[in-house]
Amino acid sequence: MRLAANGDGRMVSIGPCQNRVEVLAFPAPAVVAGTVDVFRVEADPTGGQALTSLVGSIVYNINGGRLVFQLPPGGRVFVKLSAYGGVGTISAVVTSWEQS
Repeated sequence: MRLAANGDGRMVSIGPCQNRVEVLAFPAPAVVAGTVDVFRVEADPTGGQALTSLVGSIVYNINGGRLVFQLPPGGRVFVKLSAYGGVGTISAVVTSWEQS
């Protein structure tokens, strides 16, 4: 996914048997700042809106960055760009797998 503006974000669903997630972030050469925030998204047990919690942030680095975490199988992840004021894009790659 490409994140190009402050607040730009995307939702990713994780497979029903997968419980580990890795998020990689790679800035374009013109990018000089920005943070990729990663959130867990879970259904509200009372039927209200979904609940989100911050898992971590990947702070801008010219070489990119990485975040690995665990979540319940079938979960959802929201990846959002913040503190970004430049031109260009930050590419984020979300992968998931099953780990016992």
